[in-house]
Amino acid sequence: MPKPIAGQDPSAALRTIYQSAVDHQRGTIFVGDSQVSHRSALGRLFKANPVRHKQSIDQFKLLLQQAHPGEAKAIDQLLTASYAKGRLTTGAVKRAYAFLNEPAQHKFRIDYPQAGLTDAQKLDFEDRKALAVLQDPKTIRTVCDYAQRLADRMESSEAFTDLHAELFLESHQDGAKEYPVFVGAKDIPRTKAGLISYLRETAAGSHSDKQVLLLSMMWGLPKQVAEAEKLEEVRLIDRLYAQKVKAGKQHEATHDAGAVTKPGTFGNTELPSPLMDRLMPHQKEREAVRVLPEPNPRIAKFLAQGKPYISGYSGMANCGSTVFPLLGDDMRSPEAKRYGEALAAFIVGSGEHSYPEVYKSLNLSLRHLQLGQDF
Repeated sequence: MPKPIAGQDPSAALRTIYQSAVDHQRGTIFVGDSQVSHRSALGRLFKANPVRHKQSIDQFKLLLQQAHPGEAKAIDQLLTASYAKGRLTTGAVKRAYAFLNEPAQHKFRIDYPQAGLTDAQKLDFEDRKALAVLQDPKTIRTVCDYAQRLADRMESSEAFTDLHAELFLESHQDGAKEYPVFVGAKDIPRTKAGLISYLRETAAGSHSDKQVLLLSMMWGLPKQVAEAEKLEEVRLIDRLYAQKVKAGKQHEATHDAGAVTKPGTFGNTELPSPLMDRLMPHQKEREAVRVLPEPNPRIAKFLAQGKPYISGYSGMANCGSTVFPLLGDDMRSPEAKRYGEALAAFIVGSGEHSYPEVYKSLNLSLRHLQLGQDF
């Protein structure tokens, strides 16, 4: 049995192995001296205890057990394929790290009430869930709190100027045919102070749809503030978008003029509700796109799992995740999780995506921002 690596914290050692697996993308991880000349991090890590092939699995398993002593059964299952191959692969390292460092309670997930539902039944369940979330008093308070905090951050930011505010509002208005935009957004003064006043006055107001009016602005605004401040997390989230979200979109638009939201309805299944009535009619992705004949592997996986596909991973959710590093919030905290659920419900309710698509993007951001998993 391999010996523990002297002087190494198990969690730090696992992080080093994981980062090496990420850096080298795919292939076999060897930890003996002769095999790691091109993998210096692992070479240094295992220099005192050089091991080879199957022994590398045992060494990795020992580290996993030291760092996660209560997960013996899960660890055995995670390494079954590696033992069968007789070698430790980058895929095995990444799967084990993701499973053990991303507890299920941190993830955004949708649980349908029963198996065998049609796409229409799943979407109906999702729309009802989204409507209930957006009408929940705790959700409304959370959205308003985030709006006030965002306003405070904008007010204290010297980097975010009137010019940034003007460019954002113009871009926001230009996207009204494709995205949910508040009808009154055109009347917001094209200044930093105008944006701040909109957030504060709406959050403090008594309108029954104020959570929707705020979210229609806040899924995109935090990113603009963070970009003006050159926040490093924005660059990282943009890279995540390019690699995971944008690459996951594969469809053709039908440009059906009738594929727009209707007053008095909510979501793709058009539940009766006036909650979204002050948003401009916009394209509904379910009706406006179709899957290409040969979908890419990510979309094919959605379809194979019976997920209600609409348009692929959600760029809106990915963009909206910028609010968490901007405000210094951990996405795993109860308040941040509630805001994430509000953002998801807004995107679903506006007919832009299904829940699995939104949650996939939120979970990518969660892994990336809070769990250090850059894949």
